[in-house]
Amino acid sequence: MGLNYKGFIDLLKTIEGGRVSVSSVAGDIVELDGDTRDISVHADTLKRLGVSMSPIRRLLGLRSSFKLPRRLNEAGWRLTLLFNGEPILTAGRGVSAITDHVHISLKHVLDLV
Repeated sequence: MGLNYKGFIDLLKTIEGGRVSVSSVAGDIVELDGDTRDISVHADTLKRLGVSMSPIRRLLGLRSSFKLPRRLNEAGWRLTLLFNGEPILTAGRGVSAITDHVHISLKHVLDLV
């Protein structure tokens, strides 16, 4: 079953500004900045909390998952997956269309999976 990105993108389009962050005792989890239109997901914190990395593995490995980055780009948003504060995946706004609006830095990918 595929993920429904339309509702997520529609929600992002309604955000005009402000910041929201979700954190736990293990660290920051998600930060959303409506002013810069950036979303940061802290994969290292999710891993420490025991959250399955399977959806992230699919995002890193499946071409069909690139619908989200294209739609993020069209909406003017950027999603960054961080590991120990360093970006390992950037999708959406500002990323080359040649790579379907996805940039992967392999430096920490093996730590994540």
